[in-house]
Amino acid sequence: MVKICYTYLLFILMPIMAWGIDDNVKITTEMDVYDLMENKPLKGTVSVTHNDTNPVDVGSFKLGGEPLKVEFLRNVKFSANSPLIISMYHFEAPAKKAGLYMLPEVSAKVGSTVYKSFQVSYHVQAMKMAPSVPAPATAPATAPAPEAPAAAPAVAQQQPAGASTLRLEAVILGPTTLYIGQRTKVAYRFLYTGEIELSKEVLPLLDAEGLKKVGDKQNRDYQEGNLAIREFSQEVEAVKAGTFSYGPSIIEGRAYKEISGKRVYDEKPLTSQAESVTITVLDVPGGGKPASFNGAIGEFTFTGRLTSNSQVTVGDKIQLHIEISGDPASISAVSLPELCCQPGFSGRFRPSDFPPVTSVQGNTKSFLVELRPLSTNIQEIPSIEFSSFDPATKKYVTIHSDSIPLKVVAEQTIPSQNQAPTPETDAAATGAPTGTPKPIEIFGNYDLTSSDLSDLTGGNWWILLLIPVGGVLLSAQSKVREDWLKNRDKVNVKLAQERFDEAMKEPVGSVEFYRKIKQAFLKRLVERHAIPSANVEAENLPADGVAGEVRALLLKLEENRFAGDGKVDPQTSSEVRQLFDKLKVT
Repeated sequence: MVKICYTYLLFILMPIMAWGIDDNVKITTEMDVYDLMENKPLKGTVSVTHNDTNPVDVGSFKLGGEPLKVEFLRNVKFSANSPLIISMYHFEAPAKKAGLYMLPEVSAKVGSTVYKSFQVSYHVQAMKMAPSVPAPATAPATAPAPEAPAAAPAVAQQQPAGASTLRLEAVILGPTTLYIGQRTKVAYRFLYTGEIELSKEVLPLLDAEGLKKVGDKQNRDYQEGNLAIREFSQEVEAVKAGTFSYGPSIIEGRAYKEISGKRVYDEKPLTSQAESVTITVLDVPGGGKPASFNGAIGEFTFTGRLTSNSQVTVGDKIQLHIEISGDPASISAVSLPELCCQPGFSGRFRPSDFPPVTSVQGNTKSFLVELRPLSTNIQEIPSIEFSSFDPATKKYVTIHSDSIPLKVVAEQTIPSQNQAPTPETDAAATGAPTGTPKPIEIFGNYDLTSSDLSDLTGGNWWILLLIPVGGVLLSAQSKVREDWLKNRDKVNVKLAQERFDEAMKEPVGSVEFYRKIKQAFLKRLVERHAIPSANVEAENLPADGVAGEVRALLLKLEENRFAGDGKVDPQTSSEVRQLFDKLKVT
């Protein structure tokens, strides 16, 4: 009931709170995370959301109070019927060393008001390669390259000396023959020189069908000689017996060079193929398998110790800390032996309803187990049996922890500091039943209070009376907004002739010249009733009639704007004036 009432209230008030937000000017910044390398200029984008009748002053951009040179990219309209647009600009910031930085606020004047963005953080990656080798997308690992394991031979396209090269290797960073439950690591290595953009990747080894992937895929970058190396690896676990083949693996891409901020690609693609690699999974032998075996593969040590008091009352909680140490590659897959099935545990100890708390540090996995003794006859925590299969000897190995002394007494047998022993406590010490049993503790519950039986504030039925009140407020808000939009349009609307005269005062070929000329022609078409609204792009105008003539001219201006130096020749400027005069409304 309470949730329903609050949902109604939120539904009513949200439109009122959100009113007018879409008309706010907003400036946002975004850094090019794929090109943030140390000692290279930092690239980013500024996006300005504003009304198309409220222009952005391109010369007013500042970064942290210092002038910022920006380059116009494009405008993006929200919809054909909305005056809101997003103007996007490209900028560059000075190069920095590797590390985490905060980009200061970017400000710009929109109309007559200065607006600012929020600060954003970005990370500059370290470049650990020679200048002739492209920097990776992520910071290279500081660890040295591992010893090269057996890898599938790679077939790489031959390149002339000094040209970009590309080679793929498929490798197994661990054993290639596994038993079920055992783990290994598979990897691909991309070895390259120059700058290459990949267009095709066939990497079946990372999918590892038939094996279970453990954790996320890892990647690191390092260098050997003049080769840049990017390595992708995935840890996998054998889950069923069989022989699994992966490949062939293929990558393809084109070398490129950056000229004036643009990528120029080689015509001929680079291709490399790595032959198939095979992983064999064996099942552990069925003969001689101990009852305590639960899938552990490798050689381990096993210990247990008590972390709570060694003298407890029947039903009290005790904590047993168990440690299993072995191969780091296998230790995370090791499970705790089933204590309920171990000799001396069943019927004598009650395990917790919750699973044990586990942790892994280095080559050791720890388990914190909670037990409750059920009898005063218990004198120790029995030895725990742990079994594993050793692939080296192909035999099962069983080890035992030491038993742990434990004294369990009845509830009344532990006297207070100033209380002398009584016959009852003496009888309890012998294990005879005395007194009333201790209440059973139920975990996870808490005591109820009187407030839990009452409705929350605002949870009564009368909260529904706010619905008609909200309806009235919503209707009033809609009326006020409608009047405000009409008044705003009256203030912002300019006749086509006024906008044309403003355009002709701007430097020919400037951004403002193009913008105002476009608005003037679209407003003139509206005045002639050739189109219903000026909120339309040139390419969406009709292709015939006067609208078709305007469409052809505006598209020609756009072409001149983005071609060459962007200047309009005198003949085109004359065409603009002639067509506008031709469309004069009589």
